[in-house]
Amino acid sequence: MKLGFECPSCLLSKGTRIIEKSTDDPTDRAEAILGIADVLHENMRTGATAAQISTLRDRVIRKVTGNPDPYRLVKQASNAYAISRLHRAMEYVESGLDRQEKFKRACICAAVGNAVEFDIEGYAFQNQDLDRLLDQAESQLRIDHTDRLCGLVRRAKQTLLLADNAGEIVFDTILARMLKQLGTRVLVAVKESPILNDATMSDAESSGMTKVADSVLTTGNDCVGFCRSESSREFLDAYEKADLVIAKGMGYLETLTEEPLSARNAFILRAKCRCVADYLGVDQGSYVIWLRSKHLAATKSAGTGD
Repeated sequence: MKLGFECPSCLLSKGTRIIEKSTDDPTDRAEAILGIADVLHENMRTGATAAQISTLRDRVIRKVTGNPDPYRLVKQASNAYAISRLHRAMEYVESGLDRQEKFKRACICAAVGNAVEFDIEGYAFQNQDLDRLLDQAESQLRIDHTDRLCGLVRRAKQTLLLADNAGEIVFDTILARMLKQLGTRVLVAVKESPILNDATMSDAESSGMTKVADSVLTTGNDCVGFCRSESSREFLDAYEKADLVIAKGMGYLETLTEEPLSARNAFILRAKCRCVADYLGVDQGSYVIWLRSKHLAATKSAGTGD
């Protein structure tokens, strides 16, 4: 996905909020804002995605402020929220009439997890009742490829699940369990070190994912989305050898759609950003379970702040 018209303002606006979380020092705040401006100026013309610019922006903020994880408290709150509602989500999945419906419900739970998000321009999340979130997800599921995806899962020897955010990864444990029940080995990838509210190994441990997945590894980097040049050899081997890759969230959508087309890539997310929604051809706020389509990849061009 290429940058959209609204991306620069969103990148700057979110950067401002991250700076506010990172430091109270006015000098550091001013220096960080100037650093973000330089990042935008240097990278807007290079064809970089919004996710790639987000990575560079956040590295500037960390360097200037010295705060390695400004979202630490947000991630803790997100994990606590999701864990408190995990049992209800599991009941929702298990109430499916057959394995096909249970798989769809597990995907919906994973998509609902992607709604637990903060600091997206024009999108606000509050701790909402899980039943309401699930009802909304079913009614707002605008791209639904779960039947085809289930068939791919059944044939896959190994599936790589690319985790997105803290909190969200708790609901992803339900999907990981269902994938294993369908007969595929499940690898889960998290970020090597903090970036935004993305899940790291500590979140994989606190969410229970390390006990559910066959293996949990890191990407080897702190990049938003997929970054081939900065990924570890271990992660790239897992990505290349997986029979199926299920990617969570907008950052992976932005970056993996810049990679060569692969029918084995699936995306589960909520289109929280208007540019992402436009790219996918859905209303903002819609839920999406999408097997990558050549037609869509070839005809849409947009982007998002994060």
